[in-house]
Amino acid sequence: LKDPELVTLDGTLQDTKNLVSALHGVCTPSDVDEAEFEIEDLVPTLVGLLHHGALTALAGARPWAARPGLHDIGVIVHPDHRRERAGTRVVQGVVQLLLDKGVTPLYRCADENKGSASVARNAGFVRNGRVQAVTLSASDPDNPEG
Repeated sequence: LKDPELVTLDGTLQDTKNLVSALHGVCTPSDVDEAEFEIEDLVPTLVGLLHHGALTALAGARPWAARPGLHDIGVIVHPDHRRERAGTRVVQGVVQLLLDKGVTPLYRCADENKGSASVARNAGFVRNGRVQAVTLSASDPDNPEG
């Protein structure tokens, strides 16, 4: 069998959106949500692994609003191609594109997401800190305690 091909994709093209949509279709909603690849808001430059015309993994990066100068990497891998270093390959491809542009890559993942943490380590990232995310409760706008 032919090895998957590492390719740079244009997120503004319909063909790319179709490939990403097909990948979304085989992943869980949680995987799709965590990767942050909205079909109608794809970053312009993506790196993917194509195997027999289908994406097996995809990575991209967008500026991180919390810290100007950093670009936050998102990655999603087809469930049948996990543990094949597919995520690592596409993340390394995005990192190289960012570094070539003089941009600092950032990789964030939840502590409990062991697969994503493994991709980060294998791509050369080291833990630098923790980010805590909080949201406002919509239960009672007049009561700040909920």
